[in-house]
Amino acid sequence: MKSNTTKPTENSAEDNNEEMEMEEETEEQEQEYETLNSKIDQLNLVLDVLERKNDDIQAQLVALLKSSREEREKQQPSGEKPTS
Repeated sequence: MKSNTTKPTENSAEDNNEEMEMEEETEEQEQEYETLNSKIDQLNLVLDVLERKNDDIQAQLVALLKSSREEREKQQPSGEKPTS
């Protein structure tokens, strides 16, 4: 019976060690998640800036095309169809 009384103590110590290891792993995982979330937030900010720049460039291109079309129409004699 002596061996039975020592085993729960050993198991209890092992369980405590396993719990501590799991807590450490959980803390490490939480830090990794925080780091990844931070990086994702940074990427989202960069993508937002790029999207705004792209929208601005697209608006400028549309304005340029419209202006170009108007200039071509002015330069062509009336009655002629513009070539596209």
